[in-house]
Amino acid sequence: MQAIFDVIAFAQQVRCYDRVWDCCCDHGYLGMSIVNAALCEKLIFVDQVPHIAQQLERQLLEQPLLYPAERYEVLTSDASDLDFNSEQRHLVILAGVSGKTVVDIVRTIRKTHPLGNIDFILCPTNALFDVREYLVAKEFVLLSESIVAEKSRHYEVLYVSPGDVESTGSQLTHTGAMWDEKNIEHQRYLARIIAHYQRVVEGGNDDRAEGILQRYQSCFSR
Repeated sequence: MQAIFDVIAFAQQVRCYDRVWDCCCDHGYLGMSIVNAALCEKLIFVDQVPHIAQQLERQLLEQPLLYPAERYEVLTSDASDLDFNSEQRHLVILAGVSGKTVVDIVRTIRKTHPLGNIDFILCPTNALFDVREYLVAKEFVLLSESIVAEKSRHYEVLYVSPGDVESTGSQLTHTGAMWDEKNIEHQRYLARIIAHYQRVVEGGNDDRAEGILQRYQSCFSR
């Protein structure tokens, strides 16, 4: 969570977002930290499960000094129903959910708000290649990427924007350009990914998995 918080703090310095959306917020700890630090004008907590949103709102209301009511809003909503003011700049956070869910939500938001000024911080729990593949196909621009190790698990934090590579960021790749072969955590994470795709390939004829495996096997040889 701290790594994502740091990326958000960086994003606010360089892009100055009017609204930050903590989608699939669950326990709400990340969004609560953002509200408490006053990183944005307003943080919107979003979860489609009513009792989760209701419990979170009670927690926030019980501590008004830490979480001033004017700095946040809690919504029980699906991503397809979110309303982004086109005159404002928005940052959508999707963390702690599957890669498929991330792709589905980003696709929906882009479809319903094609002209919206909306950037994304993504930290899926799995299927990073699928997420990156979608972003590359839709010509998203990379603003930052990192590998985070926490409790023997590894995550990628992607900060991306739909836009012009030349003016707003760098080219996004299918496996990432953040690898450091001297970093033990990067070594462990890459070994785990390679082992996964090796199992998939060994399990049957899967040309796509073979291609993905080859991409990851070359990460340290660039």
